[in-house]
Amino acid sequence: MRKLVSAASFKFAHPQSQVRGAAPPNTGTSDDWNYDKAIGRDAEKKWGVIEKRNSEKDRVIRHERENGLDVKRNQLVPTSEGGYRVIREEERVRANEGRKIASEINQALSKKIKEEKEASKNKDKKV
Repeated sequence: MRKLVSAASFKFAHPQSQVRGAAPPNTGTSDDWNYDKAIGRDAEKKWGVIEKRNSEKDRVIRHERENGLDVKRNQLVPTSEGGYRVIREEERVRANEGRKIASEINQALSKKIKEEKEASKNKDKKV
């Protein structure tokens, strides 16, 4: 004999987390505040390094502009002493040639990989 469900005999089977009440929202932070503190200190340290590099770049740009050169950030390269200098024209030309070659190689490889995937799909369809 089957048991009939009525409004008086029916109840939901809630998971234990819902029985305790609404759970706090997931904020994306960990429950271990020591990890959060360590992550925060690390980020603060890294941002300090970034800000130091940016101020050095700005100083070099100001100095070069005082000398009459219109220098942008993408024209600066790091020096072995940890500072920055303006890239020379022949360096820029060689760098752009290298970037162009690398781009062509990447495009050729992407095309080859795509063709191999297509050939593999077609081979699987024939089998």
